[in-house]
Amino acid sequence: MLQALTSLVQSMVGSQRSQACPTRDTTAPPKEKATTVSFRHFMSMQPPVFTGDGSPDKAEEWIEKVERIFEVLEVPGGNKVNFGSYMLKGQQTISWRQFRDSFFSTYFPAQARNKKMQEFLDLQQNHLSLEEYVTKYRHLEAYCPHLYTTAEARADKFIYGLRDGLRGRVMSSRPHNLDEAVTMARRTEEDWTRT
Repeated sequence: MLQALTSLVQSMVGSQRSQACPTRDTTAPPKEKATTVSFRHFMSMQPPVFTGDGSPDKAEEWIEKVERIFEVLEVPGGNKVNFGSYMLKGQQTISWRQFRDSFFSTYFPAQARNKKMQEFLDLQQNHLSLEEYVTKYRHLEAYCPHLYTTAEARADKFIYGLRDGLRGRVMSSRPHNLDEAVTMARRTEEDWTRT
């Protein structure tokens, strides 16, 4: 599996290099970011190594862990592939978006993504605690960015998955986005536990 990803990444690098790029003025000083994240700093976060073995869930877990580190350290886009691909036993010079898309298409096939999307569409709070429902909702929502494209649609999907009594209370507050809906659901549950 790792060889398949390596081949894919190498072909992407080749196609990226073959595309015409505008020449740049080498006399101009490079623009620097306000903060620079060193490779040593990245490695101090103990990023996981991806071996290519395992299920689509393992591939997704690897991407999520590496992206969490990128987020915490505010790693600039240009360094993401260098740092992330190092954890695949080598460095490549492609965009993180290209790398991520290739990684997912190789290790997280469309059938597995579609299964997650259906799981999101069917999601109901039922026996889950509110926090479990919120966590599962936010996790699975990533598989359906094309279905709920407005803040209100995202909030509505969340609300319609809530338990009956909670759903009515949250709906009556008319939240404009998902965060407002979650906040109202939490407040409602807190009020119920106090009484």
